[in-house]
Amino acid sequence: MPGHFVFPGGRVDPVDLAIAADFPLPAKVLDRLCAGPPARYGPRQAAASALAAIRETFEEVGLAIGLPGQMSGARGTWAAFAGKGLRPVPERLVPLARAITPPGAPRRFDARFFMMDAGGLAASLPETPPTDEFDAVEWVPLDRAENFSLAAITQRVLYDLGQRIADGSWQDPSRAIPFYRVVKNRFVREYL
Repeated sequence: MPGHFVFPGGRVDPVDLAIAADFPLPAKVLDRLCAGPPARYGPRQAAASALAAIRETFEEVGLAIGLPGQMSGARGTWAAFAGKGLRPVPERLVPLARAITPPGAPRRFDARFFMMDAGGLAASLPETPPTDEFDAVEWVPLDRAENFSLAAITQRVLYDLGQRIADGSWQDPSRAIPFYRVVKNRFVREYL
């Protein structure tokens, strides 16, 4: 989204699915991620989604969500991640929201948004982004985010994050998460 502040993200790659069995998620996280359609989305897909979030954050922003350790079957970006002596920690991600792009959009996504304690980061932000997908990478205090050009869904998810921080539930993976989508030409917010 040129000209907008966005979250890093992207699709689940085959390698994420291939290594997902090595990174089981806690039951409470699985309950949130596997709720709602489609029925074929199960524990392996949920773990792959969390791994994709970690991989995309590493590729696009240069932040490694991991701890010292070994990985088996590391290929592509995961080989670079493992080359730093790190093992991803998807179990530290807490589901925050889910959104499906409305029908008719040029590109459609079924996105799952995660949050975590920054203590799980293996490094600090690099001075320059590792790819040309971003002009800059920076931490922005939540109360300043409204000063930036944000997509509507980004605004909604940041609002949800603010609510979770305010009520103290931001580290609770059992908390129901908002699910944004269009049903019968109406934008709806349900809970999963």
